[in-house]
Amino acid sequence: MKQTAPFPAVLVAPFLAALAALPALAAGDVEGADPDALEFSSAHIATSLGHGQGGLEGHGPDFRAFWTSGGMRYEPALGRRAANLQHLELATRSLGREFGADLLVGVRPAPQAIGDRAVYAIGQAVEERWDVRPEGVEFSYSLEARPEGEGDLVAKLALATELPFAGVRADGGLTFELPGVGGVSIGAALGIDATGRTVPAAMHYRDGELELRLSAQFVDSAVYPIVLDPLVGTVISVENEPVPNRRPDVAFDVSSARYLAVWDREFSASLSVILARRLNSGGNPVGSVISFPGGSLARKPRVANSNAANHFIVVYEFESGPHRILARTVRASDGALGPVGPTIATSTEGELLDPDVGGQSVADASLPAAVLVVWRDDVEGEILARRLLVSGDGSLEAPDAPVVVTSDTIFADNTAPRISATTAGLDRHLIVWQQDSSLVGVGSTIRGRVVGTDGQFKSSSQTIASVPEVELSSPDVDGLDSNWVVAFERRPGGGGVGISARRVTYNGLFANFGTSPIVDLTSAALLFTATRPTVAWTPQKSWVAWRQSALLVGWTLRIAGINSIDCSVCETSQQVVALGGGENAYLSVTTTASGGSTTGFNGLLVWSAGDGVAPTIFAQGLALDANGGSAVNLGGGCGAGGTASANQNPAIGTSNFQLQLTGTIPSAPFTILNLNSSIFLFQCGPCALLPLATTVVLPVNSSGVANFSAAIPCTLGLVGNSIDAQWITLTPGLAPCPSSAGFSASNRLRLTFGL
Repeated sequence: MKQTAPFPAVLVAPFLAALAALPALAAGDVEGADPDALEFSSAHIATSLGHGQGGLEGHGPDFRAFWTSGGMRYEPALGRRAANLQHLELATRSLGREFGADLLVGVRPAPQAIGDRAVYAIGQAVEERWDVRPEGVEFSYSLEARPEGEGDLVAKLALATELPFAGVRADGGLTFELPGVGGVSIGAALGIDATGRTVPAAMHYRDGELELRLSAQFVDSAVYPIVLDPLVGTVISVENEPVPNRRPDVAFDVSSARYLAVWDREFSASLSVILARRLNSGGNPVGSVISFPGGSLARKPRVANSNAANHFIVVYEFESGPHRILARTVRASDGALGPVGPTIATSTEGELLDPDVGGQSVADASLPAAVLVVWRDDVEGEILARRLLVSGDGSLEAPDAPVVVTSDTIFADNTAPRISATTAGLDRHLIVWQQDSSLVGVGSTIRGRVVGTDGQFKSSSQTIASVPEVELSSPDVDGLDSNWVVAFERRPGGGGVGISARRVTYNGLFANFGTSPIVDLTSAALLFTATRPTVAWTPQKSWVAWRQSALLVGWTLRIAGINSIDCSVCETSQQVVALGGGENAYLSVTTTASGGSTTGFNGLLVWSAGDGVAPTIFAQGLALDANGGSAVNLGGGCGAGGTASANQNPAIGTSNFQLQLTGTIPSAPFTILNLNSSIFLFQCGPCALLPLATTVVLPVNSSGVANFSAAIPCTLGLVGNSIDAQWITLTPGLAPCPSSAGFSASNRLRLTFGL
C-alpha cells in the first residue's frame, strides 16, 4: 500500500505575485485556445474474454458468452422488451469428412483462453476457436492438415435455444428471434485456406442440430491450414428500444495506478447486471470485463476508491423483492471481487434510487478506512447517507444507521444526490442534490451539506445555487475537504438547457458555505441543449464534461477545463466524440486526485455511445498538464551559479511545476530565485543579471541542488506571457561580478505560458 499525504503546501506566493504582474490577455486574443486534454486515444472497453465462474466468460456491447467443456452459451442483451433472459447454446458433436473418421478425439477438453480467443484442442492438429469481438463471437474450426477420407467436410453441432427459429438470412445464415424484440444470428459460414482463397459453406438447421458443410473440392485443393468460420451475434429488432450499456462511472487508485470503470447492461426486463473493467493511466483496458454475480435487476452503479484499503467500492440499486442499495469491492491490484457486502438500505414501500459513493484518499492508520454512501428515498423525498468501513481483504461493514441529509422535505422533493469523489486529511465530503419546491415561485434549486467520512454532519443543509425564474437540476460535484466545484443544468424557461458551475468552500469555522459567482459554461438559448454534466477536480484545474445538441447539429460529447478557484473557463470546450444517439449517452469523468495522487494529475472520461441500437462503453485518457508553453535557456550565468532548468513546460493548470538549480557550490549558505518579466538586464563582467523583482530565498543541498515548486493557475490570460527566472547564489570567495562580490548567477530561463 502506498500512503499519500494531502496536497503539499508549496512556496507559491512569490510565484503568484510574479504572475499577477503580467499583462492579462483576453480569451479571444489567445491563439489556439483549445485544450490539449485529449492526449490519449479512446478505447472500447466493453469487449473481452476472461476467466469466470466455472469456465471462460466473454463480453461484448450487447452480449455475454460462456465456455465450458460442454460447449458455448451465448446470451444476448435484448433490453426490457424481452421478459426473460434468452440464450443459444452450441456444442460440437462431430467433425470430419463425409466418408472418413471423426476428427474429435476422446473427451471434449476444457477451453483455454488465448487473448480474446477461447480455444478447444478437439483433435490432432484440430482446434475449435471462439473469438470475442464487439459484434459477437466468431466461431471457427482450424485444420492444420487435409483430413483423411472423401467427400465434404461436415461439422455437426447441438443447438439449444428457447428463441423461435426465424428462418434463413439473405447471406445464408440463420436467425433465432423473438418477434419485435430480437435474438441471435448465426452468420454465413466460409471456408478460408492459407492463401486467403474463400468459398461459402452450406448451413442447415433441423431438430436441434446445426450442420456446416464445406465442399470436397475445396477440401482437396486447399492450401492448409484451413478455417471454417461463421459469426454468432445479437439481433436487435428495429421495433425494439435501444439496448444500452448505460450509466458508466469511474474512479482511480494511486497504489496500483489503475482506474475502474463500471456500468450496467440490461439483458431483459428481469435481468440487469453490473460490469466493470480496470484501465491503465492512458485509458487502455487491463484484464477482462468483471461481471458482478446476481440474477436480478442491478442498476446505476457508482464507484469510489479507498486508497488505504487498496480497493474500489461499487454501490448500486438492486431490485429483487425489496428495493435495496448494495455495495461490493473490487481489489485495485488485480480486479478480484470482494465478499458480498452488507445491505446499505432496504425498502418494501417504494424505490431507493440514485446511489453514489465518496471515497477516501488519505486515512488515519489508527482508524479503519471509511467511505460514505448517499441515495434517495423516493417515498419520503429524502436524501440519506451511511458510512461503510473497508477492510484490507475487501470486506465491508456498516456499523452505523443511515442518517437523513435533507432537513426540508415538507414542501420539497429532494432528488439526484451526488457526493465528492474523495477526502484527504480533513475527511469532509460535500453532498449535493436537486430540490424541487412545491412553493410558488421557488422552483428547483441546488442544495448541499458537508458530511464527514465518520457520518457526522459538519454543516447544515444549504442552498448552493438558486436563480430566479431558472430551473436548476442534475448536479455533480468533485473537490477535496474544503474546496469543491459543483456543476449543474440550468433551464431558463425559453426552451434551452445549459451547463453552469460554481465553486463551494467550507472552512469548518462557520455554518455557511462560501461560494464564487455562478459561471455559465454553455449557452441555454432556444433549441440548444446541454445536459448530464460531470465534474473532475484538481487544485488548479477542473474538467466539466457534458452531452450537447443544437439546431441542425446532432448530439456530441464535450469537455472544458475550468479554473478550480473561480470556475472561469481556462480551456475552451472541445468535442470528444459525435454521439450516435443522445438518449443513451451517459458520461463520467475523474482525475487521479480522486484516488490519492497529489501531483502529476491526469484524468479519464468514460461514456456510453453507439449507433443508437447497442451503445457500448468507451474511455478517453485526459492529460491535465498538457506541457504547452516553453522554457528557453537564455544563458548569462557566471561563476559557480549553476544551471537553471524546469521539469516541464509552463502550461496553465499545471499542478506541480518545478524550477531547479543544479551544479552550484554544495551546501552554499543560500540561493535566491528571482522572477522578473522585465526585458532589461544588468551586465556585470560575464554576468547577465535580471533586476531583482519577486524573490524567494531557498536552501542548497549537499549536492549543490535547490528546488522550487508551484502550481500554475488555470488562467487563460496567462497564455502567451513570459517571465524570466534566475538563481543568485552566495558563493564566498568568488567575484564574477565585481560589484556583487561573493555572489554567482545561473543562466536565465524564459518561461512562456501555454495551454
